[in-house]
Amino acid sequence: MSEEHVHGPDCDHDHDHEGGIDLVRLTLVDEQMLCSLDPRVFEDEPGTWGVVLADLARNISEALRDDPAEQKKLRDEIRDNFLKGIEAPPEE
Repeated sequence: MSEEHVHGPDCDHDHDHEGGIDLVRLTLVDEQMLCSLDPRVFEDEPGTWGVVLADLARNISEALRDDPAEQKKLRDEIRDNFLKGIEAPPEE
């Protein structure tokens, strides 16, 4: 994965990737989302993927909104769309 990320070059997060693995890689190609992952990463506790998705939503909201109230509002919107999307049949 690229060292460039959503937080930008002034991010103060620790990004020591030595020994790390990509959990999910998403690529948008011609308006189609392509996903690669190894579902066995959390084979013993597959519900852990929910924590991964929650952390992703939190990171997105923090990257897009400075105000904590606006971050929460965005997380709520992400959650609502997630719940709609997870129940919808997959698009062909």
